[in-house]
Amino acid sequence: LLGIGALAEATGDYFVKYMEAFLPFLVNTLRNVDEENLCLLAISIVGDLCHGLGSKLNNYSDKIVEVLLTILQLPNKNIKPPVISVLGDIA
Repeated sequence: LLGIGALAEATGDYFVKYMEAFLPFLVNTLRNVDEENLCLLAISIVGDLCHGLGSKLNNYSDKIVEVLLTILQLPNKNIKPPVISVLGDIA
């Protein structure tokens, strides 16, 4: 996951051609809140994708935002601040 985040930032909007294949993995990792560190890593990768893809992330943001909003409804307080931050990045 760390490599994907770095690759997305380094390649910029060229990474968009890999998003169809990567999105299911990202969403599943975001949903895995029981593995807090892994979920936090996935949240930071969403930020990397925002910076790398810019407005081209809009085609995929509905699904990502849906999962992030679901995370905000959960009782885990450690994950909520990064989620709010990355929602700002998406906006």
